[in-house]
Amino acid sequence: MSLEDVIANENSRIFTREFTFSATLFDRSDGQEVELCDGAVWIDDLLLLFQIKERNPHYDTHDAREETKWFERKVEKDAVGQFVDTLRYLREENSLPFANHRGQTLDFALAQPTRIHLIALFDSSEALPLDVASRKGRTSKRVGFVHYFHRVDYQAICLILHTPTEIAEYLHFRANFVQRNEKANRVSEKALFGKFLTDADDSNDIRDEHEFVVDRLVDDRDDFNISRLLAVYFDRIAYGNEGTQYHAILSELAKLPRNMLREFRKRFEWAMSKCHDDALAKPSRFYSKSQECSFIAIPLPTEERRNWQEHLNIYTRLCKYDFKSKRCLGFTTAIDADRPDAYAIHWCHLNFDWQPIPEMEAILAEENWFRDTKEQLLGKYKLR
Repeated sequence: MSLEDVIANENSRIFTREFTFSATLFDRSDGQEVELCDGAVWIDDLLLLFQIKERNPHYDTHDAREETKWFERKVEKDAVGQFVDTLRYLREENSLPFANHRGQTLDFALAQPTRIHLIALFDSSEALPLDVASRKGRTSKRVGFVHYFHRVDYQAICLILHTPTEIAEYLHFRANFVQRNEKANRVSEKALFGKFLTDADDSNDIRDEHEFVVDRLVDDRDDFNISRLLAVYFDRIAYGNEGTQYHAILSELAKLPRNMLREFRKRFEWAMSKCHDDALAKPSRFYSKSQECSFIAIPLPTEERRNWQEHLNIYTRLCKYDFKSKRCLGFTTAIDADRPDAYAIHWCHLNFDWQPIPEMEAILAEENWFRDTKEQLLGKYKLR
């Protein structure tokens, strides 16, 4: 398997198949076939662009000087130059249709990213000197900062962080720190990552001892991983969202950090449990201020499952209004009428600016529609 395929599979696992792209050939406006990049991840306003450089073992010289020349030519020069073309295509081309890993075609010309990360991934010879392999990136006058990542380091970061938003946060931290602190190129990726986990102030110094922080990180993926839950109920994410419109739902979930994902998973499992009750339970909700999105879980007993659309609509709208959030993601959970050992999940995603509505105020004043909530600061990373 080529390095491009390995990274594409890794990105598909973390960022889901809907947001992962690896085949990016297109016909330019002048008729010439070119490639946008070796791989891409596109989630709402987040865009990760990859150029991948793999050292052919057949040409491995086992000579440190020659391997350094390979790195400087392929990674530091060619990859950066290719990103110049990539960004130009995104600016100038009227149409850039590419298929994601689920086979759905999206037009990159419509992307309006506010966060772009350029990543040059490489797999080098073992003869490449450590001080060269430790280079984290450089700032180009033409494209800005370009990350350099050894494939092993990139895969380790994805495995540990496990969520798209946290990977994006690390890339942002990494770019800022490397540009301000030249010592970043003299420490391991693990040390830099350890600093991010506990001391994200990029004005402070970095030490080799930061590596030990990574070893202390608690692997609590089972507490916040929702990929299996979504895989089981994937075909239910379609209410009012035909074609690729359901991507808005996946996008909201992809943008949640692990502490918010824990809250979502708690409510997902709680709703599956409560829908076995005879009585209608009050929905459970939470609000992610940084994301400006509220979430609400609505369990429905058997007698109410036919009315899921009514419950989903009113509760999601009330939740959004009450939190004054820009967006809201709601879902109902009920025992499946055809399969008593399974659940029927339906979703609703709202996205519009909040404004006062007297009718909504009156409805909310009638009774307490939701389970109690309280404001709290949730920790993100757990250390031993």
